[in-house]
Amino acid sequence: MFDPRPGMRVVLRFRAGSGASDALGQVTAVDDASVTVETKRGPVRVPREDIILAHEVPPAPQRAGRLHEVVSAADVRRVAAHAWLPPEVTWLNRDNLHRDAAQAAGDDAAGPEAFVQSGWLLRAAGGVGREAANAALPLDPPGVETAEALEMVSQWYGQHGLSPMVQIYSEAEAAELAAPCREVAGLFRDAGFSPSEPQLALTAATAEAAAGLSDPAAAAPAGLSIVRSDAPHALHYDAWGHPKGSERHEPFAALMTSAEQMFILSAITGPLPRQPDAAAPSAGQPTLIGTIRVALTHRWAVVSHLIVHPSARRRGVGTALVQAAAAAASQQGIRSLLADVPASNEAAVALMRARGAREHHRHWFALKAG
Repeated sequence: MFDPRPGMRVVLRFRAGSGASDALGQVTAVDDASVTVETKRGPVRVPREDIILAHEVPPAPQRAGRLHEVVSAADVRRVAAHAWLPPEVTWLNRDNLHRDAAQAAGDDAAGPEAFVQSGWLLRAAGGVGREAANAALPLDPPGVETAEALEMVSQWYGQHGLSPMVQIYSEAEAAELAAPCREVAGLFRDAGFSPSEPQLALTAATAEAAAGLSDPAAAAPAGLSIVRSDAPHALHYDAWGHPKGSERHEPFAALMTSAEQMFILSAITGPLPRQPDAAAPSAGQPTLIGTIRVALTHRWAVVSHLIVHPSARRRGVGTALVQAAAAAASQQGIRSLLADVPASNEAAVALMRARGAREHHRHWFALKAG
């Protein structure tokens, strides 16, 4: 049976007396005995033994239209956050602060099941990988004064040996900041935070991005093959600038493989070795022309780390890989696709737009200088 996890949006059908009932909403707590879902009528705790069916569902749309266009910016950021699961993650909110204080005082009743997954999401990946894996993400009111929360962010990142960083974002299809970000953004200047260049959250329907293809391999340009790997190979780490044996390889590899469901698509001139860690044979050694990472979460496909060899650029390899990623996701019933791209990367933005992607919202990373 599908196993719900905190942060997912799910529908649970469960036994209730002599009949059955449903709970639709976000999973807020999971233990060996039960699953708690925050629904429109409040939290519903469902004993595991009473669950009949459990399904993950996409974030709730905010208005009529196609899902990838009408979902809120905050929910898209939740989706993106689950594509990267760094080793250090916590939620900053009043309830968790009270729990931590109670545990420090020796209160045995404040167990891990009391941990609330809402507020500001704090993430630390040792500084490797994407900025989002090393930034605080405001999603819900933290229950404390915003200035106090920002100071706690600075302390938490300092304890992890990182410069404090906060990810903020606009409303969907709007220039103004989303509600969870407005107040904290107003404090950045006095707190010593400077915002980065804007990044675009580009979304698309997988069916449109796949352009009618049902087989990802069929997207391959002439003379190349597109193959799928369940884990990165040494060739991928070389292309991403973190080769095996390098100083930052291990934490980078841990982050790249952290999503609970992910795969790599590669455009190559020959077969990849059978084992991810195996060296390719010297005879007929494959050449990696391009690659893309695809993480599946919350019924979305999140694409990233698209790399094309300089000798093959402007030959349709990148477009083919995005098309193949969309087709592969569509095969698994995924209808929506997301890519976060720097606004200054005109080539990447144009590539995604060519596959039907449109700007959903913008986001920034505000970094506090050390």
